[in-house]
Amino acid sequence: MGQTRPIEEFQMNSPDLGSLKRQHPGLEDKLYGAFAKDPNIYELDEGTVVSWNLEQGKPKNPTIGMIPPGSYQFPTEYTEIVTVLEGILVTSVDGNEQMLQKGDSRTIPPEKTLGLEVEEKEVVYFCEYQ
Repeated sequence: MGQTRPIEEFQMNSPDLGSLKRQHPGLEDKLYGAFAKDPNIYELDEGTVVSWNLEQGKPKNPTIGMIPPGSYQFPTEYTEIVTVLEGILVTSVDGNEQMLQKGDSRTIPPEKTLGLEVEEKEVVYFCEYQ
C-alpha cells in the first residue's frame, strides 16, 4: 500500500482546532466553532483543492483549506481575506502578484478572479468571507 499524500490525509480528517489556535495565536479569536461533517472538494485540472467549513453561523463561514502544487483560478463572490498558515502561496488579482508566507494575508475584492500558484509543497490557508 502506498503512502497517503498530505492532501488525501487532509481530505479524510478535519483540522484540529486546538492545534491551529496554538500554532496561530494571531488568529485565535477567529478560530472558533466546529468543522463541517464533510469537506469541500474541488477537482481541478491541476489537482484537488480541499477545504473545511468552520461553522460559525455566518452567511458565509470561514474555511481552512489545502492547495497542492499547481496553478489555480477561483472567482470571488465575497470579499475574501486569505491567510497562509503553512507554505508559500503566490496570489494574483488583476495582474498584481503578491507572495504570501506563513502569517501573511491578502484581501481580495468580490467579483474578481483570484489566481493561486503553489510551487513546491502544499499550502494550508484560512479564508474569511465578508
